[in-house]
Amino acid sequence: MPELPEVETVARRLAAHATGRRILAVHVLDEKQDGVALARLVGNRIATVRRMGKQCVLELRRPRRRHVERYLAVHLRMTGHLYWADALPDDVRHLRVRLDLDRGMVLFEDLRRFGRLTVHEDLASLEPVGLDPTTADFTTAALHRLLADSRQPIKPWLLRQDRLVGLGNIYASEILFAARILPDRAAGSLDAGERRRLHRATRQILRRAIDAAGTTYYALEAGRRVRGTFREQLAVYGQDGDACRRCGEPVRRSVQAQRSTYYCAGCQE
Repeated sequence: MPELPEVETVARRLAAHATGRRILAVHVLDEKQDGVALARLVGNRIATVRRMGKQCVLELRRPRRRHVERYLAVHLRMTGHLYWADALPDDVRHLRVRLDLDRGMVLFEDLRRFGRLTVHEDLASLEPVGLDPTTADFTTAALHRLLADSRQPIKPWLLRQDRLVGLGNIYASEILFAARILPDRAAGSLDAGERRRLHRATRQILRRAIDAAGTTYYALEAGRRVRGTFREQLAVYGQDGDACRRCGEPVRRSVQAQRSTYYCAGCQE
């Protein structure tokens, strides 16, 4: 499942090509998608593309209108790929929706058909419940308020989308390692210094992952695969039994909330 860095990568790459382009036609090839709603996008111009939570959002304005009035939200889910191409690639597979633009096209491929394209008239319904950790609103004080009195272990807490948006299993393990915090610590038990370390590590890990185009998920650009390279920077995830790069102790694996957790008992407290 693509997480915050992967979705951010998709949004940035699509924005580089699709911003300013006008939608000339919409082709819906999957009955699971709302063809009637998507057909209303014809004639709209793409003002910008950005990430909101785990969704890519195309902000649209109608002809002769200066303000954004409509939003196309794309939730990639497990196997969705959203990208721009100058022409339909010869090897395109599992194409579900195609937007023909005045230059090129936006394609949505999805092997398992879990992804969704939805049309909205305002942003209120798209605002994530949790706090986006890449925004200015994510401060140490805000993190403290979210953590306060929680008895839930910090690793599963980080995966809660009603707390922080976009963190997945890989990034949660890496953040806790960088912050030197054991994954089974109660979230509300962190002291002021640990909260500051957690805040700093969250920012740093996400920034590095975005710069590397993510970890396991690949983006498509003009029909070509662009795979994330953050896997090469992983410190603990998937490295059960390997020596910790910081202290030399073996990396351990446990299961929390039915998800694998990787950590170093030697230098996480």
